[in-house]
Amino acid sequence: MGPAPVITIVTRTQGRPRFLARCLQSVISQTRGDWRLVLVNDGGLREDVERVVASRALELAGRVEIRHRAVSEGMEAASNFGFAGASTPWLTLLDDDDTWDRRFLERMLDAAAALPFSAAGVACHSEVVIERDDADSIVEVRRYPFNTDLVAVNFERVSVENCITNNAFVFRRETYEAVGGFDESFRVYGDWDFVLRVLLSFDIEVLPERLACYHRREGGVTPNSFQSMPHAAERYRARMVNVWLRGERGRSPAVGALIAQGAALREQRALMQRLDKYLNALHRLRNAPGLKRLERLFLGR
Repeated sequence: MGPAPVITIVTRTQGRPRFLARCLQSVISQTRGDWRLVLVNDGGLREDVERVVASRALELAGRVEIRHRAVSEGMEAASNFGFAGASTPWLTLLDDDDTWDRRFLERMLDAAAALPFSAAGVACHSEVVIERDDADSIVEVRRYPFNTDLVAVNFERVSVENCITNNAFVFRRETYEAVGGFDESFRVYGDWDFVLRVLLSFDIEVLPERLACYHRREGGVTPNSFQSMPHAAERYRARMVNVWLRGERGRSPAVGALIAQGAALREQRALMQRLDKYLNALHRLRNAPGLKRLERLFLGR
């Protein structure tokens, strides 16, 4: 019998056995083994999930519990269903299509153990992995760093966009219970809303290491969550603004105002980035040796 678990991992899955197998391998490969995995089958075929788990039964060593839901009620409802009854001091999410660096749990739990009690948990940097899900394989297309400039988590940053991927946050069970878990009325953006509600009462520390991989599809047979729900992002962002401005369930209208301004701030930042690129290109062009000689010729130097 292994060590008592100190963290509960909830994995939400629905009809993606190939991704689930990769996700389980990511958990099994962790350098720290005192975890408990709750696998929420959110309306998918029971046989698919049980077959994948059975194929890794030896490595999982009794540390996994499968919870089946006959009908999906959304990702946030699946999260709450998975965390219900958790007794470990720490909680985290790892969706079936995402992965971790093999030292994720080791580094994050070490950082969490050193947190002041006023901190809800710790977030790390992430890497976005763009991939294509073909009929017989998952092909990586490219990857790039995400939020590597993140040194502190505050309302100014988080109100513009969720700067923490949902698989990059280890948080206290007491914090989860204090904020009431995830808001099940959100079909998407529920993790963003959760981080904001946590920040109303607690700090979130940052471990500046790239330990979480957030996978996204670019073509192939398996869509991303947003792709399967047309216009979901626009609708639920509007809902985010509305519930925060109204102060529902203890939310802050002041934060709602920041979220409402977030889209304009993102566009402004994107414009400034493009302008910087143009100015840098013009500077390089002006300083090219040939153009320098031409400039001196015209000026009679």
